[in-house]
Amino acid sequence: MMDQLDVDLLKSVADHENGIVREIIRPFIHKYGESKLRRHITNLAVDGLVKLDRRRGHNRVFVAITNEGHKVIA
Repeated sequence: MMDQLDVDLLKSVADHENGIVREIIRPFIHKYGESKLRRHITNLAVDGLVKLDRRRGHNRVFVAITNEGHKVIA
């Protein structure tokens, strides 16, 4: 089940298309904590709303929103 944090993270991913996770979670990190935010990003990927790309950079995870993710925030 999606909560407001998930929707806000999806919007952040849409604003930073193909950005790294650190950029996506930066506006929320003081309120929620890094581990919780990373867990939510991972859950969004499992649900097919974002794609995670770990191959492009050493110790960096890039995030892109999927068509399903765009539907959620529309």
